[in-house]
Amino acid sequence: MIKKIFFSYIFLTCIIELNAQVTMNNQDGALTKKEKLYVERGILYQANFFKKAFSDSSIRLTGTQIIIFDNQLDFIDYGLTDGKDVDVCCSGYIDPSTKKIVIYRRDRKDFFCSYFRVFYGRSHFFLNETMPNPATWLSEGLSIYFGTMNISTKAVRFKKNKSYNTALKKMVAQKNVDIANLITWDNDRFQQMYSQGYDGYTVAYGIVWLLLQKDENILFKMMRDMRNGQSSTAVFDLHYPGGLAQFQKDFLTYYK
Repeated sequence: MIKKIFFSYIFLTCIIELNAQVTMNNQDGALTKKEKLYVERGILYQANFFKKAFSDSSIRLTGTQIIIFDNQLDFIDYGLTDGKDVDVCCSGYIDPSTKKIVIYRRDRKDFFCSYFRVFYGRSHFFLNETMPNPATWLSEGLSIYFGTMNISTKAVRFKKNKSYNTALKKMVAQKNVDIANLITWDNDRFQQMYSQGYDGYTVAYGIVWLLLQKDENILFKMMRDMRNGQSSTAVFDLHYPGGLAQFQKDFLTYYK
């Protein structure tokens, strides 16, 4: 079964630089030309986003291996050989140490879930290349944001995600959102709260969405200062009009 792997998955070697060049090697043509174009366009969009965020043309981002399986058994074999705990319920994993995104494509007709994992995972890698120890709310919020990109042959667009927006409205109605507290959480705290039924990941997405709707330059300034060691609380007070307290009010109003 292991020998069969190398013929049954697509191996996309993505060398991403902030001059917006992508090299992809689609060995067995398992992606259609349109799907390959969408993946390239989405990753280029992310690369240019981080170029704008940090205003640094000298930044070079290393490549990512994106491996997409059509065959579930081969995906499971590959994951186990890779030292990952995968089973029939697993749809993919991200390995930060090797910058590898491995996906099982369950539905040949619907590539959305695979898109989400590719761009979600690539956002994590981009951010970790440009910012040491990024805040979890920023890392998760950006990853989900990029995972919901609407990509066509002509453009990349974003619109409110219905499921996330509905969840945010419900949380606001229940008075269950405390931005000042949530932006201090580390990854372990996010996971702990999620296991207890509180979806901080959705709130993180809502924070990023609202900041980008307000003015992307606010988020970019915040990211630059956070890279230089400023806390999440400090950058909200420094760059959001009215500070963190005002952002909390605007968030509650926006998702009311």
